[in-house]
Amino acid sequence: MPEVLRADGRRVALSSLLQLVDLEALDGRITTERGRIDLQEGRVVGAQLGDHAGVGALLELLVVPLARIEIVEESPAAEGPPLGELMGLVVESCRLADEWARLAPLVLAPPVPVCEDPALAEVLAGVDGRRALWEIVDDAPVLVVQVVDPLGALLATRVLEVVGRRAMPVLVATPGGLELPPADGSPPESPPIASAGGGDPPDATYDELVESGRRFVRARQLDEARERFERALHLRPDDSIAAQNLRRIAALQEAS
Repeated sequence: MPEVLRADGRRVALSSLLQLVDLEALDGRITTERGRIDLQEGRVVGAQLGDHAGVGALLELLVVPLARIEIVEESPAAEGPPLGELMGLVVESCRLADEWARLAPLVLAPPVPVCEDPALAEVLAGVDGRRALWEIVDDAPVLVVQVVDPLGALLATRVLEVVGRRAMPVLVATPGGLELPPADGSPPESPPIASAGGGDPPDATYDELVESGRRFVRARQLDEARERFERALHLRPDDSIAAQNLRRIAALQEAS
């Protein structure tokens, strides 16, 4: 089982690697500290994260932070139908990630409504007026992607009272992956994330342009995203990440 590639998930997005294995039509698997993805000729035919499997597990792996990603070539390959069209799954994961970034810091106060959705009920049971949603979900046996949309819909009805915000701390790299820092009072504020709007300076670095381009993709501002990745590719003409993102943007624009 030869290892094809090993990457730091804090610098290389899982979505970019999925596009790479799709282009190369690899058989095998992608493993992370949280779960695994099964590949057949580059197509995603399975995903496992704890007790969760399928599309939900794949979306969760695309949404949550990862420290370690490894691509391993295997033969014979896993079998089964694809979990979905890759670009559509990537776009959906970006939407869920952006919505979770909006909801995660919110501190809600009881009382909470009775809920028939088991995953959402698990989260609402933890609402205490002190913990943020990211803390509650971290302790609950649910996936982020299971509760993002139900939480957003419930908040839109204004039946839940938002009483504060508590930013998620910067995760710490450990041998087991990315983890919350030891509790020693209030968690530190996460560094601010620049908005998608606004121009990048002429002397922006490759990493700054790639990060800016990804923000524009998440905001569906594809022309701006393409301009950033083209500048990044100019700085590193042989770079595969910028080139893959330009192909992704072209596919999104063609589909729109």
